[in-house]
Amino acid sequence: MNVLIIEAHSDANVGSAALVGNSVTLVRRTFPGAKLKIWAHNPESIERFSGIRCYPELFILPFKQPQYKQIIWLFKTVIWMVFSELGRIIRGIGIPFSEAIYT
Repeated sequence: MNVLIIEAHSDANVGSAALVGNSVTLVRRTFPGAKLKIWAHNPESIERFSGIRCYPELFILPFKQPQYKQIIWLFKTVIWMVFSELGRIIRGIGIPFSEAIYT
């Protein structure tokens, strides 16, 4: 079994580190032998903390960026969300819809 822990953020945040630690413990206890991976805002720090292979988050918020970059990021994210939901609805009514169109 593969398990992905998302939004781990950073070990500099005590709450994030505690949540990751508890999640890892629960997964290992519930699913012995599961392969764990973590998405984190700061993957290097979580990897050092947890000893588990970490990857950058799928969506990294544009903190400390100019406002125009934040607006562009928000616009692109909303467009992606709309097309994702539209694809789900279209497939739900039986019309074939390729994910390659919007991903």
